[in-house]
Amino acid sequence: MGKTIYQLAGNEGHQTYASNESTWPTANDPNERYADVGSGEIRFPDKLDSGNDDHVTPYVKMAILNADGARVSEAPFLYLKAPNQLNLSNINNYQQDGPIFGAGSTSGFQIANDILGATETAGLSAAQALEYTINKSGQNLLGFLGSAGLNNLSQFEFLSKNTVNPMQQQLYKGPTFRRYQLPFNMKPRNRFDAVQSRRAVTALKLASAASISDVDESLTGVNLTFGYPNLIQFTIMVKKSPETGRRQSSYGRGRDGWQILFRSKPCVIETVQSDYGGQKMTFFTEDNYPTETNLTLSLIEILPRTLGDAKSDAQLQGYLI
Repeated sequence: MGKTIYQLAGNEGHQTYASNESTWPTANDPNERYADVGSGEIRFPDKLDSGNDDHVTPYVKMAILNADGARVSEAPFLYLKAPNQLNLSNINNYQQDGPIFGAGSTSGFQIANDILGATETAGLSAAQALEYTINKSGQNLLGFLGSAGLNNLSQFEFLSKNTVNPMQQQLYKGPTFRRYQLPFNMKPRNRFDAVQSRRAVTALKLASAASISDVDESLTGVNLTFGYPNLIQFTIMVKKSPETGRRQSSYGRGRDGWQILFRSKPCVIETVQSDYGGQKMTFFTEDNYPTETNLTLSLIEILPRTLGDAKSDAQLQGYLI
């Protein structure tokens, strides 16, 4: 994503979130992208059913950021009733590869020392030192694989009635960016909610749209580049009493008694899908606002989650991890 204000987390409880909204840098949108929806709040529904003493309904609060991670000052905040289900999956990227053979009883530290020694004493380059160390650890096997082993492997296995050990290993390639699928079912009960549902869909489709750069007149009006769409950072919050809110850490507490249950990293918007109507598509008679809108967002975080993030999340009571 190019330049970003966020850094990768460390291992000792650091985390790659902006500390709070007041410390976010802000940026103006030169395209006036959100002029048609305004910069205030978009809230659907206007008031949530608080339920009973045992259950509360959460909101999903979404902030719109530019491609560098700064909040777009002209963009609205979105408050939408949370979906019925939230899936949180941490996926690691492993690649199966071979032939890779171990160094017997030689430890990784010893291999590193062998490479360093070969570099210093024999004057070898780093690549030559690595080759020397591999040969030292498995010289006979390496010779077999480098000659007849790879070229005539099937013939050897057929004649000997033995299969050569493929020496396959799982190579860790790093964490995979977390993905989110957020389905919002919006059934307006009045005209205000109907207007808010349309504003929410419009704002998210504006955020996901690429902009077109200025035309290069030297190339007969050809547009050479697209501007990046905006990012989304969302927070899941529930309304709590002030007494409960004061017992939460500053990281796990929102403003005005809102308790944070989960906070994403900045996400690219992969899909904005709007389905109008459930069993039947109907509209309010005034201004043709749909009576039911199913909005589905597909988001992908732009930063991997590391040990520092996991430690920070694990230390928070009532936090979804």
